[in-house]
Amino acid sequence: MVLNVSGVGEFDDESKNAVIVRIRDISLKVLRLDRVIASKAAANREKDRIVMPALRSTWAAIQSRQEKKKRARSRPEKRASALRSRRKPGTRTPRK
Repeated sequence: MVLNVSGVGEFDDESKNAVIVRIRDISLKVLRLDRVIASKAAANREKDRIVMPALRSTWAAIQSRQEKKKRARSRPEKRASALRSRRKPGTRTPRK
């Protein structure tokens, strides 16, 4: 059990913002990736420095995807148009 990690707060504080990951029948509470990055940056060990570019790239991709989803939700007319354009030719959209 980890009680304190370099670069982040106490376990109880970090646990409030942790993510639940389910692996088969087990649910695990894990730090968000941005908090893992903060911890590795603070530890500044060679093995942490080696993986930092991959972690930062992954975090940037996650942020970009979330921003795209957020923009799509704020413009429902464009979302509907995009969905219509993905239909196979000859198919119709069911009427409400």
